[in-house]
Amino acid sequence: MPGTGEIVTRKCKHCGKEKPLERFCRVAKGVKRYRSICRACRARYMRLWRARNYERHLEGQRLNRLRCIASGYEGAYLSRPDVRRKNAVRLCTFWAMRAGLIRRTHNCEKCGIDAKHARLFMHHADYADPFNVVWLCGLCHGAAHQKVLD
Repeated sequence: MPGTGEIVTRKCKHCGKEKPLERFCRVAKGVKRYRSICRACRARYMRLWRARNYERHLEGQRLNRLRCIASGYEGAYLSRPDVRRKNAVRLCTFWAMRAGLIRRTHNCEKCGIDAKHARLFMHHADYADPFNVVWLCGLCHGAAHQKVLD
């Protein structure tokens, strides 16, 4: 039982190994609420399926893109000048990190929590300076954006 502290396991129908429940993907429908094959077997299966059904895969991606455009999300939101500028700055910062111009810290710069215990987010206080980046945990990052919105 999940509430009793014991580890709940399930047997993968593909590889036949007994694995913890967190190694299985959740599904929205069904009684068991988890897939019958583990994440690793599903990833292997999907890679093979995409290789065998490449044209069908591309068609599905194209249809999803068209649905997104038809809903107005991509056209209305991504074409706004402020959103385009922010995305350009984020891309610039990403490549600066890859080039070694920006170093990722291992602690939140506001509260000091370690990256092992919380995910750190890159925060731009001012998008005019793309290399001025502060690394914040989720709570501090949300608080920083809340102050900006107020």
